[in-house]
Amino acid sequence: PAELDTLGLPAALDDLAAEFDQHGRARVALQLWGEAPTLPDEVNTVLFRVVQESLTNIEKHARASRVQIRLIFHAGGLRLRIVDDGIGFDVPAIRVDPRRGIGMRNMRERVESIGGSFTIASRPGRTAVLADLPQRAIERLREPVQEARDDGLDAILLVDDHPLVREGLRARLAQTPGLEVVGEAGDAEQAFARVSMLRPDLVLMDVGMKQVSGIELTGRLRAQYPELRC
Repeated sequence: PAELDTLGLPAALDDLAAEFDQHGRARVALQLWGEAPTLPDEVNTVLFRVVQESLTNIEKHARASRVQIRLIFHAGGLRLRIVDDGIGFDVPAIRVDPRRGIGMRNMRERVESIGGSFTIASRPGRTAVLADLPQRAIERLREPVQEARDDGLDAILLVDDHPLVREGLRARLAQTPGLEVVGEAGDAEQAFARVSMLRPDLVLMDVGMKQVSGIELTGRLRAQYPELRC
């Protein structure tokens, strides 16, 4: 998002919270704890999208009157916590229903793609979204990209908006000599972040993804990374 580039994460979240507070039915408050370090772009983008998706879900479904967003920086990493006082929902039921919970699955995939953990707990009167990112994951994202691989393997990034499909592909490719799956992505935004960080040799993707098709994503990736095979 453009506001991240110009404002930084804390200010961008503050603007996002103010926008929902002004136009939504719930009162939204943002708190920052600890000293905010300079974070890798991938971390900023993921945390912003998690807050944005959470607020959108709350506005649509929760019937909440209050939302508290808390971004906590500590020695071991960071924690993003979003709590609302809405009607709640059945987390296990949503998790296994392929027709529902797409936003929840997207948030989980985003956070896990950068080395973090994601949890949701919900009951009537309180829903809490937690995203934790350890310091080691933040430091790994700060490391310079390895320009050349010397292990003789082709590095592959899997891009598909269905986790079970990616899981199946990973299992099949693990049995193929000379190939190594180095990462996964569930949408175009994740794909760009993973390509930037991992620099794979080859991207395998679904041409029929919902938000951005594989054909469109292939063109965009090749424009930025001409050496990439898709």
